[in-house]
Amino acid sequence: MDSLNDKEITPIKEVEKLARVAGTALNDAVKSHVKENHMLPAKQGKSYFLSSDEAFVWNLVQQACNYPDTVTPHRDSLANKFVLKKKFNAPVGIHGETGLPCVHVIVIFDVREQRVVNAFPSL
Repeated sequence: MDSLNDKEITPIKEVEKLARVAGTALNDAVKSHVKENHMLPAKQGKSYFLSSDEAFVWNLVQQACNYPDTVTPHRDSLANKFVLKKKFNAPVGIHGETGLPCVHVIVIFDVREQRVVNAFPSL
């Protein structure tokens, strides 16, 4: 693979390296999106973090980027996005549809743009 912009599948190890860098530099648009959609008061049907402390939530996102348990291509793999999933020992959020406690943080990472696109708690 010559470039991340190639249509080939990006190796998982490369995604993990890039996500570590992106996780330490979350842009304001992503922070705003996560705050509006996944922190209290959350929109109906959206999973939300238990903590309203932004620094705590950004730390969870950074941990998911730095030490994901799984990295898989996003369902729309043509978009060069990957799903990073990190499990925590205690609930970090509430699932938007079921109301159940979430112990995972999901980070959607765009390899082409080398940035975090979204982050939210999950079952």
